[in-house]
Amino acid sequence: MERSIAMEEMHHLNLLGQAISMLGVDPKFRTLTDNIASFWKASYVYYGSDICDRLSADIAAERSAISQYRYHVKLIDDPHIKALLERIIIDEEKHLRQFIQIANKYCINVDSIHGCSF
Repeated sequence: MERSIAMEEMHHLNLLGQAISMLGVDPKFRTLTDNIASFWKASYVYYGSDICDRLSADIAAERSAISQYRYHVKLIDDPHIKALLERIIIDEEKHLRQFIQIANKYCINVDSIHGCSF
């Protein structure tokens, strides 16, 4: 499941990179840390202490991604970019359901930590 989701996430990055390029911008994967832009690096990955900890982080990350994509859909006027983001949201919601399902199977009190709705 993790491998399948990771491959879909890489596909999302590729689609977003292509869209950004078509808009005439050089796509760069950066993050803001203390209001300073820096290129993303592997040390940003949260590995957690056990499977339940990692699943909890994955659930939080999917929720954050969905929220950010929805926010950007509201800001963007281009119907093609909106459609791309809405399609990615569908995948992210599927990932969220998968992570919740596995967390509910293997972790205790999952619902009290992060809930099951999105």
